[in-house]
Amino acid sequence: MRSLEYNVETVGSDRNITVLSLDGYVDSATSLNMDEAIDSILRQGIYQVIVDLTKVGYISSAGWGVFISKIKDIRENGGGLKIAGMRPDVRDVFDLLGFGHIIEAHETVEEAIGAFEASKARLSRKEESPATSKRGA
Repeated sequence: MRSLEYNVETVGSDRNITVLSLDGYVDSATSLNMDEAIDSILRQGIYQVIVDLTKVGYISSAGWGVFISKIKDIRENGGGLKIAGMRPDVRDVFDLLGFGHIIEAHETVEEAIGAFEASKARLSRKEESPATSKRGA
């Protein structure tokens, strides 16, 4: 029987990004563990989530379904879901399913953290810049 273990770590300059590192196989049985882990993160009010797949050799349709089922809630709360470290076989399925249009993928966890930090910096700059008003009759 294949298993799935995971570790959760809070990172980022504001400690508002969670990395869920998975180890094993994500199938119909173990995807429930992943689903519960992500739910636990979201219940804490953290909506910037990176799933580290470096040690995952297989993801079934049930596993991919967990990611898709979480996207709406995460985005409605101003967050994002990023996947990092996919092995070639896992990446092939990700690409075949067209998930690159839905979920942002990065080569490493560090790149994914950087993407969240850069996005936060862009938002801060927008909020700091004075609003332009239209002049006219």
